[in-house]
Amino acid sequence: MSLLLKNPSVRVADPNYPLDPHILFALGVAAQAYSTLCKDCVITSAFDGHHNPGSLHLAGRAVDIRTLQLNPAERTEIFNTLKSLLTPLGFDVIWEAAGATPATTAQHIHIEYDPKGRPFWKVAG
Repeated sequence: MSLLLKNPSVRVADPNYPLDPHILFALGVAAQAYSTLCKDCVITSAFDGHHNPGSLHLAGRAVDIRTLQLNPAERTEIFNTLKSLLTPLGFDVIWEAAGATPATTAQHIHIEYDPKGRPFWKVAG
């Protein structure tokens, strides 16, 4: 299974706006979670698209992941897996349904690195 872009308009590599390394890590976790269901993990938005004011997308600290290829049980499983694995590391994992915000056009999982004091790196003791 693969980590795919929805189409060529999805910008994940731009020399002026590099994706935060933490988001790259989260995408690896997401790809692995999807692979357990034998599904591709599809990035629907990173720097591209229309986002709400204050969105971390334009800072390279957020991505949206497609869920339309999953049945309801798989959506719940993927969301809960990503939330449990990524939240302790400083990520917010948010379910966004179509119409949830003015810029939300389709259901998806939004992942952003917003540590709020939650450390990503911990020193082994």
